[in-house]
Amino acid sequence: MSNNTNITVNELKRLITEQTPVELIDVRSPQEYANGHIENTNNIPLEEVAPLFDDPDNAKAMIFICESGIRSAQAANFGLLAGLPDVKSLEGGMIQWKTLSSSDDG
Repeated sequence: MSNNTNITVNELKRLITEQTPVELIDVRSPQEYANGHIENTNNIPLEEVAPLFDDPDNAKAMIFICESGIRSAQAANFGLLAGLPDVKSLEGGMIQWKTLSSSDDG
């Protein structure tokens, strides 16, 4: 696997459009999540994601999302260190998602 754990907004949108099986995990607080999130994401705050990494044989692709990409990168790195094969962080987080999504509407 590549050491690049980032995924761009456009790459994520393509995965969603193609219905690629992937688990979307928003690592922001419940309050941040309530203020807007990507459809079909699970809200698991960063400090609560450790149990996801208990099974290093978990082959499910995981994409972590936060507000700006910092916390999601931490979560992805934790997953890599735990030996998970396919973990990514949404580059630019929800800020980038909202920016590109609003530009798609116009």
